[in-house]
Amino acid sequence: MNIHALYVEYQQMSNLNFAGIIASIVGAILGLGGLIYAIKAWREAEKAKDAANASKKASEDATASINKNFAISDLSSAIFLIEEIKRLNRMKKWEILVERYGNLIKLLSAIKAQHPDISNSEKRRIQNAITQIRLIEEKVDDSLCRGVNIDDQSAEFNKVLSPIFDDLNEIINRLKTTI
Repeated sequence: MNIHALYVEYQQMSNLNFAGIIASIVGAILGLGGLIYAIKAWREAEKAKDAANASKKASEDATASINKNFAISDLSSAIFLIEEIKRLNRMKKWEILVERYGNLIKLLSAIKAQHPDISNSEKRRIQNAITQIRLIEEKVDDSLCRGVNIDDQSAEFNKVLSPIFDDLNEIINRLKTTI
């Protein structure tokens, strides 16, 4: 082999080596760019995920707050009805009271069933109140049906209603502190 042929072959190999090196460098640069782009896209996806989670939490908090406000409103209605019933008891308006006692029982039953923010112990207290009110309702209804005078029992009925009033107020106050 002659020197010139070796030199030409060397130059061709050098050119191929140089082209390979350039191609490797360009590939590495493109790969690094792709990696940087992927990292940025991943970070943006994490930010979007965090924003979605924050939005979900805000929505859940708003829903919980609205539910607590509904519970407070319903409990306030029950308290108002208890005040009206106590006044009607003092006035001995037995015919009207049978209906009011029934309405109060329905309202307290709905409160117990529909409001998840009311604890189990509070629900038991509400159930106890329903039981006591139902007994009074039955006494009043029975006395009306039999024509028996129960005017002397109005103070006793109000004594039963007063602790129920206090219990409902206590539940409202607890709910207000958690809003």
